[in-house]
Amino acid sequence: MKGVARPEDQPRTLIFVDILGFAAITNLHRVRVQSYGPDEHGFRGSSTTEMSDRINRFNNVLDRCVFGETQKGGIQAMLFSDCAFLVFETSLRAAVVAAGLMREFISHSVPVRMALEKARSTISNM
Repeated sequence: MKGVARPEDQPRTLIFVDILGFAAITNLHRVRVQSYGPDEHGFRGSSTTEMSDRINRFNNVLDRCVFGETQKGGIQAMLFSDCAFLVFETSLRAAVVAAGLMREFISHSVPVRMALEKARSTISNM
């Protein structure tokens, strides 16, 4: 007797995305906040480093994507500091989201690499 595939056994399309050059930028900027000054007027200040700024922009783009896709019918997602896995039920939806994500990463000056794969993999068994 042949069994019927359960919904969680159906193939899904996975998007993997990660920040390019993350190791190099963390080696260059060992701290999250950098201090400067005093200048010629005696002012001191501090700001976040490019490493911190890039991670924040990366996560901001992903958070908005996951929130938006949740409103459209759901998404499975695992978000890490410098990479993410997003799982979709259809390849078309994954491709449309991947293209939109890439545009957002480019407009926010976050260099990334991205891959799509169709498989019977879900976040619960990664």
